[in-house]
Amino acid sequence: MKRTVSLFIILAAISAAGNAQYFVEGSLKVEYNDATPTFPGFKPEKQFADSYLSVSPLIGYQLNDDFAVGAKATFSRRIRTQWFPYSDNPTFEEMSSRWSLALFCRYKIWGTEKLSFLVESSVYADGGGEEEKKGSMTRKIESRSSFGVDVVPLVTYDISEKWSIVTRSHFFYLGFDHSTVKNEETGHKTKSPAFGFNARSSLSIPFTIGFIYHF
Repeated sequence: MKRTVSLFIILAAISAAGNAQYFVEGSLKVEYNDATPTFPGFKPEKQFADSYLSVSPLIGYQLNDDFAVGAKATFSRRIRTQWFPYSDNPTFEEMSSRWSLALFCRYKIWGTEKLSFLVESSVYADGGGEEEKKGSMTRKIESRSSFGVDVVPLVTYDISEKWSIVTRSHFFYLGFDHSTVKNEETGHKTKSPAFGFNARSSLSIPFTIGFIYHF
């Protein structure tokens, strides 16, 4: 049996200290997926489970109706657990972590009374790593770091005076990314510069959809 549970929440544009020029945004993504095969006459045994958590706060300042600047951060953690009940190490885990810090500017390029098209450009640095755990033993597999610049399209639609829908593309974007991957066992480093559409390979989801609340 396979179950998938996915929760994605975005709370955006919350006024800070009663000043409408300041705003904060935040995103939370939680995923859970497991597999428990069932066979006639046998007790169901769970084979694996995947869990994922991502948190992305943002704070910005609205310079005028069309232009805003700010800073944002992201932290994510993924754990894949496998069970081998008849082996010497019945539990095996693969864990990966990722963090990112960025400065951004956001510009509205076109809009109607309710619909707005924007572009967001960011200068970012991120890092993370992967490790595995067998029984009580944990070892690092590799570490990653990168920096770059990207331009991402945004679309907002006002559904009421207070609420809007916002979508951010992570699939169609232009950018430069320079990443470094280090093998923790051998110490070997691989550097990979990239430029063009979808240059940032660390983005794993094509787009996000959420809500904006205006004070």
